[in-house]
Amino acid sequence: MGRRQCLFLSVVTLVLLLPALVRAQAKDDTVVYALQSDVQNWDPPNSVLRESIILGYHVFDHLAARDLKTGKVGPSLATSWRTLDDTTWEVKLRQGVKFHDGTAFTARDVKATFDRSRSSTTTPSASRPTGPIRSSSSG
Repeated sequence: MGRRQCLFLSVVTLVLLLPALVRAQAKDDTVVYALQSDVQNWDPPNSVLRESIILGYHVFDHLAARDLKTGKVGPSLATSWRTLDDTTWEVKLRQGVKFHDGTAFTARDVKATFDRSRSSTTTPSASRPTGPIRSSSSG
C-alpha cells in the first residue's frame, strides 16, 4: 500500500471516528429527544398525535400504567383504586411524590388535572373524558 493510500485511509478513519471521540456538546442536565416527526405540543391531554403521546409517557407520570408484557393495568402514582358506588371511585395516591419544584403531589393535583382535561377550551373532544368529577379529598 502506497504512502498516499495510507494517508487517505488514516484521514477517512479519523473522520469516521472523530464524532465518537468528541464529547457531546450538551450540558450534563440536558436531555436530547429525537423523533421522526414534529410533536404537536407538550400537553398530552391536549393532543391526539402519536408523537406527543409518546413524549408524554417519557416526561409525565400517570395514576396507572399498562404493563407492556402482560397488558394489565397496574399502579403508578395511584397505589390502589376501588369503586365505592356507581359514581364514586376511591384512589389511594403514592406518598412522598414531589413535583420538579419540590411541591408535594396531592389529590387536589389529580382533580385539577381531570378538570383541565375535561375543559372544551384545552382538550380535543376525541380525548376528553366524560362524566363530572364532583370532588376530591385527601387523607
